[in-house]
Amino acid sequence: MQIRGAGEDRFPPVKWFAVIIVNRAEWHGASTFEQAHKVGAIFKASDVFYPDNDPLQLIAHAAMDHHPFTLGPNGEQSWPIVERHAATNNPTTGPK
Repeated sequence: MQIRGAGEDRFPPVKWFAVIIVNRAEWHGASTFEQAHKVGAIFKASDVFYPDNDPLQLIAHAAMDHHPFTLGPNGEQSWPIVERHAATNNPTTGPK
């Protein structure tokens, strides 16, 4: 609703929104990074901005991951849901 309320003209031309929910109560430094990041979701930008779309229905049908972030051995961040989504929406590797 915050994105929709801000308006489409406040964003560059995008096709997708990736959202993450962080539980700040579980964040106690780098060692708790993964457990504090609870869920990630992908939404089509056109669905988010279309005023007749019920946000609860968008959430119910969104691609979600309940372990959205991982940290590599050198501390690099990886967001598997975004990486999988990008691969399946690449015209050379998967459906649009």
